[in-house]
Amino acid sequence: VNNALNAAINNGDFGFDPDNLMKIYDNISNLRLVNTLGTTDAVIDVTSAIGRIFQIDVVDGGNDYIKPTFAFSGGGATTQAAMDILEFGTIWSFDVDNSGVTVPYTILPDDIKLEYRKVSVTTAPYSFTNIVYDLSTSFMLPVLSFLKVDSNGNIILSSQEFSLRTSFTTSTQPTVLVEEIQPTAAARFIRPYNISPEGQITGLSNIGWAVNFTASNGAGYTSKFNITVEPSAIGAPGSGAVIVPIGGGVLPSGEYQWGGLYSILDGGSGYLVDLNAHNGQLVGADNRIYFSTSASTYSIMLKSGDTYVVDINYGTGDKSADVY
Repeated sequence: VNNALNAAINNGDFGFDPDNLMKIYDNISNLRLVNTLGTTDAVIDVTSAIGRIFQIDVVDGGNDYIKPTFAFSGGGATTQAAMDILEFGTIWSFDVDNSGVTVPYTILPDDIKLEYRKVSVTTAPYSFTNIVYDLSTSFMLPVLSFLKVDSNGNIILSSQEFSLRTSFTTSTQPTVLVEEIQPTAAARFIRPYNISPEGQITGLSNIGWAVNFTASNGAGYTSKFNITVEPSAIGAPGSGAVIVPIGGGVLPSGEYQWGGLYSILDGGSGYLVDLNAHNGQLVGADNRIYFSTSASTYSIMLKSGDTYVVDINYGTGDKSADVY
């Protein structure tokens, strides 16, 4: 009581001064709780007023607890205070399980994320991350940084020393999200200016107006690939071109990424410069005007295996044109 009274005077509480002393009962100040059940102690400072605890500050949360409980003791209280833990978050450890793999891996997935529910958050409680913590190195890196593909097509830890933990705490088991690489074939255009007057291929282009065709460096390759040249119309002449990709690199995941460079070992012969193009006025960077449905820049280039029907209005003048 004397200690509580002195604390009240020093803190300037209303009604307390050296000339106007008042008697108080069971005013406990600076109570400290220590829970020693973990590998390190959890320490709580308790502040009270008029015999009741009104604030608890966690000084040290400790480590390695599993559903801890706290009990108040001492202080001369007639009724001991009680404290419940409404939600308890823990760090999760995990390993790699290949039991659900039906097709052996050749390269690592595109990404691995962990989705989890934040502790004591009611608005937007769910979050996700691909960052994990390794006890052996104290590194916090993306999950894929600690993995590799073995000779059997299984994904394993790249070092047996790794001991992975989540970089967050949650009261429920997180969900693992594996994002697989979407394989995409590498592709390039061959435009009229990429073909010599003699019918040889002289280059490739990543810009073109072919229907349903997109230039790409590709994705999901495990090694360099071969380039096949195909005329855009079935049965069109042209053969013998040999083009190989050069450069590129292999990512830590094992995926080969092409940078778009190539070498033409043989330009072939017989390829048509004006295939699917209007042999008319020379315009544009490639000195060709494309077969168009109007005077706009919208053009239709035929793709092998597809059929397109176009109504052509030749106007009131010369109603003939060479269409290839």
